[in-house]
Amino acid sequence: MEYLVSLGQGAAQDLENIYKCVGAESGEATLAWFNDLVEAIHSLERFPEDGEIFPAGKVVRQLPFGKNPHICRIIYSIDYRNKAVNVVCISRNARGMQPEAKSTGRISDNGKQPHENHRVRR
Repeated sequence: MEYLVSLGQGAAQDLENIYKCVGAESGEATLAWFNDLVEAIHSLERFPEDGEIFPAGKVVRQLPFGKNPHICRIIYSIDYRNKAVNVVCISRNARGMQPEAKSTGRISDNGKQPHENHRVRR
């Protein structure tokens, strides 16, 4: 059974900011990179445990994506009982991919997702 992948408000904003940065370059390879990022998020439907456990805790995981200098980390938690993956934020560690606005995604003390979610659509 596949897991339902949802984006928290912060993750949705992060993805939008990345799209704006990538869209500014608008090269074919750059847009393909962004599409591959979205596919990596979708891959969590079938392979939610692909990401490693985040160093900050045991509840949150991270899935690295990309190659230097364009690396992102997809930060998420797994709700095994409800078969859901909750993407909290998408961290950009790349030169030239600075966020236009700070992410509103926060990982709470209990590792729960932000209260507003957006379904990932294909």
